[in-house]
Amino acid sequence: MMWFPAIDYAAVAIVISICALMVSCFSLGWNIYRDIIAKPRFRVSLRIGRWTYSTKRIYAPDLDLAVVNFGPGLLVVRNAVIRTRPAFWSWLENDSSIELVLAENLSAELEKGQRVIIQVPNLHECILDKRPFGIGIRDACGRIRWAPKGELKKVLS
Repeated sequence: MMWFPAIDYAAVAIVISICALMVSCFSLGWNIYRDIIAKPRFRVSLRIGRWTYSTKRIYAPDLDLAVVNFGPGLLVVRNAVIRTRPAFWSWLENDSSIELVLAENLSAELEKGQRVIIQVPNLHECILDKRPFGIGIRDACGRIRWAPKGELKKVLS
């Protein structure tokens, strides 16, 4: 005795093919998102490091930028940057107010959960003399993450 006498095997094959197509499309979308769209997130914090003499014999602080990678993936720290004007001026005047700063420990590669301290020494002049509106880090993707304003105000005072 047949349990399924009226099975249309062509319809079953089409249903299985459609299910396989949906799983394949989901897998392709997930791979594109994971490899192309999802970039590592990171946080930057700012504090005063050690106090040293600069080349001009000025006793000034070195700054420490702590960078933490929250994932997913590898984060490569490229530059330390400062913003010398408020953010809204830069798009009003088409003027780039972001300057690169010499720093130590750049090109650090951070896996998820790792932390690195980027030291900004006061070689020729202290960058705090420029009264920056923001101090931050630029990663390999070109994104800039700024240190919190409260920490910058605390360091400037």
